Amino acid sequence: MAEQEKRVATDINSLILQAEVVYEGYKDHKCPRLNVKGYQCQGKTVVRSFSLERRKGTIERLFIGCEHYQGREKGHMFFSIGNIDIPALLRKFGPRRAYVHQDILDAISFSWENEENNGTLKSLTSI
Repeated sequence: MAEQEKRVATDINSLILQAEVVYEGYKDHKCPRLNVKGYQCQGKTVVRSFSLERRKGTIERLFIGCEHYQGREKGHMFFSIGNIDIPALLRKFGPRRAYVHQDILDAISFSWENEENNGTLKSLTSI
């Protein structure tokens, strides 16, 4: 039993570590999309989600993309999210860089309000 608990803890720590690695790898990316005048978008990376109509499932709808993306626009940066700890990734990006549908947050039992109450996020007024 102790061995199984150790393996589960290692798996969870591995997923959290992967979330940190993903965040560090993408946090400073700027969107290379060119607009009609030839200027680069330069949007920051954020965690986003597709609408329920576009994709089935919950976690499969999440991706890392451009903060300036508007529905059906092409050419903005897009990176799939693999098997990582989603709440850990959301915590790393923070509430200002996570545009995720509420049904997904509900499905993973994640609430920004709970994160702030637990002291894992700085108060938005102190930033």
